[in-house]
Amino acid sequence: PVPVVPGLGFPTPATRFPMGGPGPVTGGLGLAAASIDAMHPMRKVLVFSALMLVFSRFSMLPEVLSFVYHVPSFIYYLLYFLAIVSTVMTGGLARLSQAGPFWAWMAFFGWMVAATPFSSWIGGSIEQLITFLKGAVLMLVIITCSFANWRECRGAMKAMALGYMVLVFVSQFLNSDRGGRISLSFGTVGNSNDLACHLLLALPAMLFILMSSASRTLYRMAALLFVGWGLNIILGSASRGALVSLVCMGLFFLFFGPGRARLMLIPIVIMGILAMALFVKKGTSNRLMSMFSSEASAESSEAKASWDQRQLMIRNGLLFVRSHPLVGVGPGQFSDFNGKFGDQSGEQRTYWANAHNSYLAAAAETGIPGFLCYIAAFWMTFRMLWKTYQGTKGRREEILQDISLASFCMLLGFLGFSIAIFFLNFTYLFHAPTLTGLAICLSRAAQRAMGEANAAAGQPALARPGWTMPTPTPRPT
Repeated sequence: PVPVVPGLGFPTPATRFPMGGPGPVTGGLGLAAASIDAMHPMRKVLVFSALMLVFSRFSMLPEVLSFVYHVPSFIYYLLYFLAIVSTVMTGGLARLSQAGPFWAWMAFFGWMVAATPFSSWIGGSIEQLITFLKGAVLMLVIITCSFANWRECRGAMKAMALGYMVLVFVSQFLNSDRGGRISLSFGTVGNSNDLACHLLLALPAMLFILMSSASRTLYRMAALLFVGWGLNIILGSASRGALVSLVCMGLFFLFFGPGRARLMLIPIVIMGILAMALFVKKGTSNRLMSMFSSEASAESSEAKASWDQRQLMIRNGLLFVRSHPLVGVGPGQFSDFNGKFGDQSGEQRTYWANAHNSYLAAAAETGIPGFLCYIAAFWMTFRMLWKTYQGTKGRREEILQDISLASFCMLLGFLGFSIAIFFLNFTYLFHAPTLTGLAICLSRAAQRAMGEANAAAGQPALARPGWTMPTPTPRPT
């Protein structure tokens, strides 16, 4: 008899593990140990589509082509169609039942739907719902259902790193100088602060290529070049939130990073200092340093005015939460409601201003329940990455060392992103849900690899405390 793989709905031969362990693993992953070539043909389409979506999203290539050649951005829709059809045909949706952070995002989306009928502008909230569904929810579902083993997760890390390289290149040659700050004149992350945050999230994927023992020397040299180049773009954006995130990421790397990998922090810091000293314009550096100095200059005056406006938005947002604690003012309606509030209170400078704080926007627009779901999704993602990192840290197997490094790099990027969006409007963009999907896939790949390693060593398929490891299924007689 041929065992049926749970969640896929088709039989697959009981092959040996790549590492030599007996029998297929069907525990928390719901996949056999067979290689992707022995699986359903549509699995290849699903993985390919998901990888291309990761690359397209982080490189913003469809938006670049649309801006340069005036080509409609239909690439996303084509990849979505291929990924959804292949997911349904392979039964991949069954794997969503074991993805905790996934359901936190679904709860947030569900509360957005519930809050929309009570919105201050229902039409605008419906439009925001559709945008969030297309840009974030579909990415979360596709990524969570796609990558089943470490080989595929490593491909996702490479796709993210390649997307980072393309966007760094584009930012250098298609940038728009706005008051001395590097930005793009198109796209969803065209703003200087948004561009810096986007690069911060993808930067650790390039660090993974740089520090992985499986990377070739040529790839490492290219990764080191693009890490320095990316730091120059981030600092050139003059985003003070990005600077705070970089400092926090560096401290996190220093205290919690893998042992020998911490040595990479020295050249990275040196490259950042050199980039700021040699390539960052004086006005940009003055704006960044306005956080620590009150020196009178045009840049520091602009930065102070920006900070004053953000403080005003925080006060207004807290008032909105207090007056609409259950359903908020409506998904995506902070700006509209803030304009009406400014008219009524006489604060004309708040007219049509956004929250400039993703967490505050979630609370003000969807109420306290929506905010709690939003925070829960972030916390569960961070916790899952941390457990994956701690569960594989210190293992001698090469595959587990790579998984440990990948989970730490994703953890590093997610930390920097979570800090940066405290100053940005990223509540409904695809970034956080996409990283949640990658975290879920990486956790499953780690459980599977750990089970294979233990089976090959003749040990029980158990992990460190707090992990639920897959157990080998006896071969059919």
